[in-house]
Amino acid sequence: MKVSFLKRVQYRFDNFMARGIGSMLVGLSAVFMAGLLLVVLVRLGIFYGFGLRGQYQQQAPHLSEEVLLDQDPFHHVYLTFLQMTDPGNMAQDIAAHPAYHISAILSGVIGLILVSALVGLITTWLMNRMEAMRKGHSEVIESGHMLILGWDSQRITEILQELIEANESEKDAVICILAEEEKEEMDDFLAVQLPLRKRGSTRIVTRSGSISSLTNLKIAGVGRCRAAIVLASCAQSAEQEKRLASDARVVKAVLALNSSPRDSDEEFNIVAEVFDPKHREILVKTSHYRVTVIDTWDILAKVIVQTSRSVGLSVVYGELLSFEGCEMYFYHADWKQRSFGAIQYHFPDGVPIGIRNAEGVVINPDRDYTMQDEDDILIVANDDSTIKLRGKPVAKPSKMLPFTATQASQQAENILLVGWNNMASSIVREYGDYILSGSSITVLLEDPSVEVQQEIQSLNEALAGISVQLLRGDAFQFEELRMAQPSQMNNIIILNKSGVGRDAEKADSETLLILLMLRTIFKEDELEVPPKLIAEVADSQNQVLVTNNGVRDFIISNRLVSMLIAQVSEEADVNDVYENLFAEDGSEIYIKPLSLYLGQDEVPNVMTFADCMQLAQQRGEVCIGLKVASEEADQEANFGIKLIPKKKEKFQLTLADSLIVVAEDEC
Repeated sequence: MKVSFLKRVQYRFDNFMARGIGSMLVGLSAVFMAGLLLVVLVRLGIFYGFGLRGQYQQQAPHLSEEVLLDQDPFHHVYLTFLQMTDPGNMAQDIAAHPAYHISAILSGVIGLILVSALVGLITTWLMNRMEAMRKGHSEVIESGHMLILGWDSQRITEILQELIEANESEKDAVICILAEEEKEEMDDFLAVQLPLRKRGSTRIVTRSGSISSLTNLKIAGVGRCRAAIVLASCAQSAEQEKRLASDARVVKAVLALNSSPRDSDEEFNIVAEVFDPKHREILVKTSHYRVTVIDTWDILAKVIVQTSRSVGLSVVYGELLSFEGCEMYFYHADWKQRSFGAIQYHFPDGVPIGIRNAEGVVINPDRDYTMQDEDDILIVANDDSTIKLRGKPVAKPSKMLPFTATQASQQAENILLVGWNNMASSIVREYGDYILSGSSITVLLEDPSVEVQQEIQSLNEALAGISVQLLRGDAFQFEELRMAQPSQMNNIIILNKSGVGRDAEKADSETLLILLMLRTIFKEDELEVPPKLIAEVADSQNQVLVTNNGVRDFIISNRLVSMLIAQVSEEADVNDVYENLFAEDGSEIYIKPLSLYLGQDEVPNVMTFADCMQLAQQRGEVCIGLKVASEEADQEANFGIKLIPKKKEKFQLTLADSLIVVAEDEC
């Protein structure tokens, strides 16, 4: 193909200028030099060609007489440069021969055009840089920061709040968020939800881009971050198609994290939200970094069932899972061959509840177990900075403390489940591991789908000795709710009816309405001891409303999962701890009445927390706190829950009060 010379030059010029600001500056500089050379040649032509040499006179500022300024031709070069860069210098040719005015005008016009182009070019470059900063395209130059991939406006604030609490002891902590949302939108949202005064020592950096792009991950500083959290793009209650799309997105992001180079060989922890069990298994097996996958509904189902067994347990879990208050830490020291039971009294702050070694995490080991040099302890403490092993016990229990332990009797139970969502079947199965044969579970639904009816029937067949029945009725109709005989139940669970097209506020409003109706029924039936009520709440801002309507136990589902994600991102082995605590096998957290430890004997006038720890040890348990019955309705007193008080602190307890223990069963 024949192409003209002009088109070739134009094509090469276009390619050259398309390279960016650098090429434009080079091109503009070349044009400026060419223009300068042209005007200089014109001026020197006037200087030599018109015989004007020696006629260019001007009053010198520092001399009293006029001097000749055009004897040196280089002066004309310098004057031309001044006139091109600043047209105001054209005034220097006012006293010169009129022929010089031609070059002065030429210098001014060319200079004005080129300088204006330069100013425009620099302005455009600055605007582009500001736009890139606004969109979050500049690389994050941080080290040891937490990386969050994805955006969920309902949970991002709670996750950030937990991480800010965890970073409270650090001077300059950084959290970087990479999401597809516009940087401006994320910054505006966080400015309202988490203003600077609430961020403490933590800085939050946002970047916009694909979470599975290696380039965007590099911009977010993935090679230098200490851990990564990958959020799902939808809720568990979303349609199956959206959940699968979310899983695919999370899997791609984890694969991209695995493919991103790291600046060091330090352990890199990835926490991901994945809905499909097959996808979770694939990620865990194929990743060469440690990946912890969170099964949202399974966790919530286990917590709801355990919480319904003991009033006040939701407060305990809420405090343990949050970085505000006491938490669980791993700690290593020279144990000097002490037993596990003995070292519990050697910490001024905190109570050991387990050990970690090469075999894994063991909750509530035998109190006579001899601590090995390689063992770490799992301890519940207020902060990792307050954990100190003392050479001598900080407190000793009373030697004369009576111990006449009894076993709590178990009976068949009646449970009412109001509502149905994706975790309902997990709740029913979880109950099958706790309640005795002869118990019943009633599900109250207005218009169940065929799939739900079949699922309930399958559960009834799978749980031997336990009746799982569907009761058709509208929970918002007073008489139909009473038809479920709520006053005859031991436990009533109200599930949040969140789903496709339903927001958290509407779902919580319906939950509150059902609570009001149940409260009216209990009042009409004049119940001395009403059933245990546990409600699932989506929005943490509705906590006060739920508490004021007679519910002592409630699960703020979004917040609970957010707290767990934040804790696992800080310490991966914490996930193993909660899997053990939430499972029916092994040891769990219970709130047991003091009468189980002292029989019907009177409680000593004064008991220290160390005394309570001794009572629990005699039953093969670990005591981590107390519940005062007289304060269980007082929100200001944390509903009577007192976790890890000082071991020498004294209490006046009654048989109605309880110990919060880590034990193998609730009896």
